[in-house]
Amino acid sequence: MDLSKLKTNKRILKSLANSLKDSYNRKKTIDDLWDNMLNQILVQFKFKLPENPDTENTMDDLKAILAEFDINGLRIREKQRRYNGIWATNGKYDESEEITVDFRNFKIKVLYDPDSRHCSWSRLVIDFLEPKTSANILSTCRYEKTDRMDLRRMVMMLTNLDNGIDDFRENHWPEMKTNIQKQQKLTLMAENTIELLLNGKMAGTGIPYVIEKQKTRVKVTFDVGKKTMVEMAVSHKNFTEQIDKIINAVKQLKEFISTSDMQIHIKPITVSHGARYHWLNTGQPQDE
Repeated sequence: MDLSKLKTNKRILKSLANSLKDSYNRKKTIDDLWDNMLNQILVQFKFKLPENPDTENTMDDLKAILAEFDINGLRIREKQRRYNGIWATNGKYDESEEITVDFRNFKIKVLYDPDSRHCSWSRLVIDFLEPKTSANILSTCRYEKTDRMDLRRMVMMLTNLDNGIDDFRENHWPEMKTNIQKQQKLTLMAENTIELLLNGKMAGTGIPYVIEKQKTRVKVTFDVGKKTMVEMAVSHKNFTEQIDKIINAVKQLKEFISTSDMQIHIKPITVSHGARYHWLNTGQPQDE
């Protein structure tokens, strides 16, 4: 499995660079990012299998195929009884079985439901667990009625993914760390430029402001008078155009508030606020 394209994925590079920036452990270095990268790989991994309505396989079939591929660390939990409530077709107790499989680079949890009902409950559920803690589920695949050949294909794909991760770490991870460092420099350059432009353009306006550097933007909070502040965000992209528009808007707002004799409050429209008001002039009939 070729994972080499991930080393130039801009979204992943920025995410990894930001994880260094936001780390509570200030001693964390770029060499400590492998666990984050592994999570990125597993979150994206999906595979599809065809459905076969005449299939009658079991968890034992899956375990037999895993044994053929010599997967070490197979842990099996005993069958657990559960009651499906309103989803049960026969009103009786049904059996499901769960196993945890340790590959070299990741763990999966497999839940098998032997009930042959056709509904939203999947017969085979595969969860990719966070490698270190197993506390979080990174990705989930669900299947209905898979036959032995499809189970074999599934195990082969998981094995290829495991081998592909080994290959990526050995042959591509060093180059990707270099790309992450470049992304860090680009982000830092954008942040510093935004700060310099803001400081220069705000000089002499008399408007107090605070700059907060965030993952993909710089948030600026302005004191526009009469105990009122407004927040605006400058993204790392096209910030030269945004800054002038933001400063002009803040100046006009400051002038309006300072010369007005009415109380003005600026706040975001949250879900609760939006549901509370019956908005007028929306371009729709009022009964909608």
